[in-house]
Amino acid sequence: MIVGIDLGTTNSALAHADPDRSARIVSDEIPQLVGAGEILPRPTLPSFAYLAGEHELPREALALPWTAVDNRVG
Repeated sequence: MIVGIDLGTTNSALAHADPDRSARIVSDEIPQLVGAGEILPRPTLPSFAYLAGEHELPREALALPWTAVDNRVG
């Protein structure tokens, strides 16, 4: 298995290929927070971080499924 990571200035991407099975390169989708409480796979991941202020979103709207066991942020 060969894995490629593009750490771009604006976006980052991930792809893989299995040279033993085919020469086909597969672009991998990356799960990410796209809205309040909404996580979806996307072909690219922004290479920057936006930190919402305490008056923009409730803390639970930013909870990710791979954070603490009880899904609380912070």
